Amino acid sequence: MRTEDQLREELRDLTPAFGLGATAEEIVVRGHRRRARKSASAVAAAVAVAAVVGVGAVRLGSLGDAAEAPAPGAAPAAPGGAEEAGPALSVTSGGQPLGEVVRTGEPLGAGERVLYVTPVDEPQLPDIEFGLQEGVLDAATGRITPGTFTNEFDGRADAPGFHAGQLVAEGSTWRLFGYYVGDAARVSVTVDGSPVEGRTARWSEDPSVVLWWASGPSGGAHPEVEGLTAYAADGEQLPAGHNEVGAG
Repeated sequence: MRTEDQLREELRDLTPAFGLGATAEEIVVRGHRRRARKSASAVAAAVAVAAVVGVGAVRLGSLGDAAEAPAPGAAPAAPGGAEEAGPALSVTSGGQPLGEVVRTGEPLGAGERVLYVTPVDEPQLPDIEFGLQEGVLDAATGRITPGTFTNEFDGRADAPGFHAGQLVAEGSTWRLFGYYVGDAARVSVTVDGSPVEGRTARWSEDPSVVLWWASGPSGGAHPEVEGLTAYAADGEQLPAGHNEVGAG
């Protein structure tokens, strides 16, 4: 390959005879500019292609070594699982689920205890658009039989704090469930004088809505429930909202 100095010598010999209209030095400089423009065009084209095919980020200077940009942050996996592989889930009666059904992993009746959000359309409750349904899942068929339903009745359904806390006492066991609006990472409650840690799962349609539930053996026909409290990930206690628990 010729060096730039050799090219300059050849151009100096050619310029007088061919009338190129520029000196050897000017022609070499123009060549540099063309190469720079081609390099810039190649980079721009690579970035444009990356944008079209959805590559998250391209590091200039290492085209072809593209790095995926991180997906928008999602909430950490909750102890409760959403719908798992198996038969398609269907509700035998009542309101249909809004978003995913949360499988608690707890036995209930002849199946598994599940929770899901359902719509509320009551003229007397214009600010209450949804409530929380407990049900029993038959894992073999995917059929869900609804049980106890609870919803907020005072104020807005999506105001910060606890809503629709519900106690169900049956025989020698009790169950609690409800939801919290806010960034609750942990829910605790006291039942018959003993502290209990609730389990949580974020609603698939709105991660700011946190479903919570708990269960345990009952020391009497009417368990005493108090101290329903939510905490942030750093341990800070969050606003209580309506942390009263109804019995049904």
